[in-house]
Amino acid sequence: MPFLAQYTIRSKQAYIFRTNRMVEIVGASLIIRDTFLDLFRCAEAAGLRCEQDDGSSFSMAETLRCFQDGALDAVELFRGGGNDTVLFRDVETFKRANEAYTRFVLERYPGLLPFCVGSVAECVDYRADYSALMTKVHHCKSAMQNGRVENAQPFARLNQTTLQAVCVENRRGQRVEYRTAESDAKYRKGLQSAMTDEATRFLDSIARDERQSLLAVVHADGNSMGVKLQNMLGNETDYDFCVNHMRTFTREVHRLFASGGKAAVERCRLGLAEKYPAEPKNNQLVRWIVADGDDATFICNAKFALELTQAYLEGVETAGRELGKSYSACAGICVFHSHYPFSRAYELAEQACSNAKKPVHENRKEQAWVDFHYLRSGVNGELEDIRELHQTQRCIARPWFVCGEQPPADRQLETLKQLDGLLKDAKVARTQIKNLGAAFEASPEDGELSWRRICYNAGHNNLRRKSEELFNGDPAMLYRALYDMSDFYDVWFQKRGEKYGTAQDPIA
Repeated sequence: MPFLAQYTIRSKQAYIFRTNRMVEIVGASLIIRDTFLDLFRCAEAAGLRCEQDDGSSFSMAETLRCFQDGALDAVELFRGGGNDTVLFRDVETFKRANEAYTRFVLERYPGLLPFCVGSVAECVDYRADYSALMTKVHHCKSAMQNGRVENAQPFARLNQTTLQAVCVENRRGQRVEYRTAESDAKYRKGLQSAMTDEATRFLDSIARDERQSLLAVVHADGNSMGVKLQNMLGNETDYDFCVNHMRTFTREVHRLFASGGKAAVERCRLGLAEKYPAEPKNNQLVRWIVADGDDATFICNAKFALELTQAYLEGVETAGRELGKSYSACAGICVFHSHYPFSRAYELAEQACSNAKKPVHENRKEQAWVDFHYLRSGVNGELEDIRELHQTQRCIARPWFVCGEQPPADRQLETLKQLDGLLKDAKVARTQIKNLGAAFEASPEDGELSWRRICYNAGHNNLRRKSEELFNGDPAMLYRALYDMSDFYDVWFQKRGEKYGTAQDPIA
């Protein structure tokens, strides 16, 4: 009987960000990116005949005939969203592939946690077979513990971050570097990228030097992708129809997010050199960590994180319109000091992205929103808990609308930028804007009093009237917008057009 299986990697983000070296982070992401290719390489090395998804049409009748004739042992049905679904000729073939793949992973990539579940497939009703498979997947995931390599003897030297045994010593002149088996595998894989990607080299040097600029982790995720897939499949149960539509969907998602979104970021990045000619070129580099399906994560200089994120979200929407379809994504940004652990920054960026999705769930519209957080301290906990602890939850307007259907009148990111323009035109000093944020944290009354003073000094009627008009005469929303601007003023809003980064307009 044919055997249907699904492969994935568990705890991917923990594996990627279990280090603070960019070259190892990049290496981990490349390992995960190539892992399904490794699966088929291992299977073919074990003597199995495999067929990967090459964009051609799928036929179950032809596949079963090849299985019966012995001309084929495994066929990749579709790959996307971090999963790979494969149909094997029988359970014995499935075991042979897994034996070869498991040995390869254990020897080459310690710490990586591949996950596979399979079930017998009738190959008649796609929904019935896939439902049975997913039931086993959910059961196994709930019972499976997070993987971690900790098989160290009491006398072994341990890495203080991962508690894994140090097994590699690398000497560079007077400097000695110790690596675990896991970090050494990531390091070697990352070196391949570092030789050709200057973003890896530059950001890696920043991560090891706390005197350098702020960094930002950006995490973006597509909206309602499961609903779109369900609408595409409808109530069909035919294998050929469902598999071919799944293949079409995964290629479409890759084109929109991994290609369209990334291309928009690259165009934006290249435009930064013209927009800010005084800014060093290295500050404008972008290092992609994940670009799989509708899931994207990249690291960049914090000064440009908002512009790059906006470009990505708008690029996804534009690519969807070019296909005559509606797609959108939301994003979370975490700004942090370069010496702070990447893993913690990523967690908060992911939580900010989840928070940005809340208006989409409420409105059920194709909209792109962004939330952002400035990680100034080592306070642990969830994003909402941190905001409550610092009494900022009541002050913020985040998330902000970027693009999409039926834009709200008072929550658009462009409106926030227009407010910044009004403050610049009124020549409001940086210290006044920063003090305004501190006043709102103290109490709404203190914040309102500080704002009135600013308006009075700048010409009360003009600044206050125009500011409230941006937010439909809602002072409460205006105050939240002012707080968001104050919170990130030194990062995004202090720059003055073409003088950005010059001595006349220093950046903190």
